Amino acid sequence: MFHMKKTLVWPLLFLIAACESNSDYVRKHEWKYGHGHHIGDWLSFAPPTSFRIAHDTIYWRDTARAVVTEVNKRVGADNKLILRDVATDNTGTYFGK
Repeated sequence: MFHMKKTLVWPLLFLIAACESNSDYVRKHEWKYGHGHHIGDWLSFAPPTSFRIAHDTIYWRDTARAVVTEVNKRVGADNKLILRDVATDNTGTYFGK
């Protein structure tokens, strides 16, 4: 019984450690404009950029511009970021680079 519990605990701990929030994932990557709503040709959250992300909301110079609605982490292809404009509800797609 003890061995079975130990066997189940390690994979669960690994899965929990491997997960990260969408905002953390988006912040760690650079994104190139694809199509749809446009908030910039290139999104980067590394200093000295004017973009920042907090709780899935993207801000430009402290003004909320878009909400991250979906992040597709794709193996063997560019990652995909789908945003929704806070003012118009239009969606746009960006690809991870």
